Amino acid sequence: MHKNVIALSADKHCALIILPFHKHQTIDGTMEMTHPVICCLNKNILARATCSLPSSSTVTSPAQVPARNATL
Repeated sequence: MHKNVIALSADKHCALIILPFHKHQTIDGTMEMTHPVICCLNKNILARATCSLPSSSTVTSPAQVPARNATL
């Protein structure tokens, strides 16, 4: 399914892809994984989609993120 999302976003020249989050906050404040399939989908899209932002593993400080991009 990640291939479909990536292909469609490239065809439509999307500037932003909004993905569902696979974790929810519990009453005690911890995060609980509720959708492992969505987690896998998100990881595949983030690994393969063209993106102007570097992956979080390569960014060590906010100064390394180009000024034209916003981190949400």
